[in-house]
Amino acid sequence: MSTEAPSRRALMPQMRQAHKDWPTFKDDSATKVERAFLALDEDDRKLALDRVSAFLRKREALGQNSGSFGDYLRRRLWEGLTEQDLRDAAPACLYSRFSRAWYGAVLATLLKPEAPLPRLTRFQQVEIAKGGPIAARILQDRRALYGWPAVHGLYAAKAVKVPAGIAEASRSFVAVPAGSDALATWEAAFRSRGWPWPDLGTHQWHHFPPLEGLRMQDVDAALAAFERALSGDRTGDDADQA
Repeated sequence: MSTEAPSRRALMPQMRQAHKDWPTFKDDSATKVERAFLALDEDDRKLALDRVSAFLRKREALGQNSGSFGDYLRRRLWEGLTEQDLRDAAPACLYSRFSRAWYGAVLATLLKPEAPLPRLTRFQQVEIAKGGPIAARILQDRRALYGWPAVHGLYAAKAVKVPAGIAEASRSFVAVPAGSDALATWEAAFRSRGWPWPDLGTHQWHHFPPLEGLRMQDVDAALAAFERALSGDRTGDDADQA
């Protein structure tokens, strides 16, 4: 136990506030909650309070009831939380455009399933029926415009709030200079997937997952490593942080 752990009742005001915010507060016994809280050792009291938001977030995501606050304390339910649960519950922070975390948010958005596309106009139907490069361009432009609507909001903003898990997963991104072969490879990869490419303007530095080479399979491997990092599994991802 830490010699600097809070004293027996030092965390009581924080515990009472956490209890008030608990979904079953009106039905809980305050006496039983306090008894369960004081039965914990000092370090566990603080840990239990620190993880309340992560526990409630996970239960809500799973569609499960929270149970009573006293039960959370008596059964030490915070101990069942994973590192990914804790990352998911961490507050989002503001990051500027073209930062590592911003590019992480962009890729995390684009790696999600494509949204349903609107119906083709009559003109588009006719052109697509003809086949050829014009048809391919129409299909590509439609996917870029409508397939991932959330990414256009990221592209338009000067700064965005990025969840802590995405920011952490993007820490391994490397700086990629404007005009480089690596940046051209990423742009080609975006366009080949139908992903919208951002307007980079005159910005000189960008950030992407590290590449082993400049082939599309290298991009595939880099994106797979990023997806593993997002899920909390870094197996096979030994890239150094830039």
